[in-house]
Amino acid sequence: MSGKLSNLTRLASVERGKMDDILAAKMLGFPDAGHNIAVDFTAISHPDMQVWKRTFGGRSFASKLSLGKGRSDKLLRERFGPLSFGLAIVIDEDRLRFIVRSWNFLGILLPLSWAPGGDSYEFCEDGKFCFNVEIRHPLTGTIVKYRGWLEPKIESVKDKQAVCV
Repeated sequence: MSGKLSNLTRLASVERGKMDDILAAKMLGFPDAGHNIAVDFTAISHPDMQVWKRTFGGRSFASKLSLGKGRSDKLLRERFGPLSFGLAIVIDEDRLRFIVRSWNFLGILLPLSWAPGGDSYEFCEDGKFCFNVEIRHPLTGTIVKYRGWLEPKIESVKDKQAVCV
């Protein structure tokens, strides 16, 4: 392991889509449906990327984030196994939105009209870091939707730092 490690923890709710989308969600490791699920988030920084690991009720999935290059210049690149997404980060009032602008499978660029999308954003509420992630496909609908909040995972009260100011 190299670089800086960030640990956050708290609660989330997860919804799943229809049968076809449940299969896609399982293949990518997305969490099972439920409410008030314990969630842990770990970000490990490397020189050219971050690895984000999300654990919902003991079930984990991870992605790799990096700055986009070439066609993805000025975009955030997020990779889930063979799938990679170019994400625009847009400030919208009090929210930080993530909007799919490109995607590929095994490096092959795919039509944007086929891309999964959804209403995904981060925000602060009552001093808490909150998230809403919706992944849906234009033909089949919701694959997974999860929302919740996080705070620093601490060993003692003196270690606690604000996530949102």
